[in-house]
Amino acid sequence: MGRTGADRWLPLLLAFLPPAHAASGHPAYLYVVSNIIKEFGSDAAYQAALHAALVPMITHACSRLRTLRDFNESPDCADDLFLLAYRGISSAPALIVSCEIAPQLLDCAIAGMLVEHHEAHR
Repeated sequence: MGRTGADRWLPLLLAFLPPAHAASGHPAYLYVVSNIIKEFGSDAAYQAALHAALVPMITHACSRLRTLRDFNESPDCADDLFLLAYRGISSAPALIVSCEIAPQLLDCAIAGMLVEHHEAHR
């Protein structure tokens, strides 16, 4: 598709995803953004649109993961949130580290540190 194709659809998609995520809370939206960041995170042309999508989505996901019980009841949300954070740090670190979402992610990670990884016990 190339950059020209992405120039047309990526801003529209990034504008659609935060309200859709807020309305449904479904973690698949976090996964979609993690893939977008993996592909386009290093492109300066998309930084503003990525930032505008990341902040509300990460804020919403972190608000759903405050206690160990929250993590145990929403493992997909936790998994997709931290995949998004990892890909953000790997592909576009300034989007994660230098903005207001870094403290939220750290607080969320601390809240979930004691969650047992069930697949490790199989």
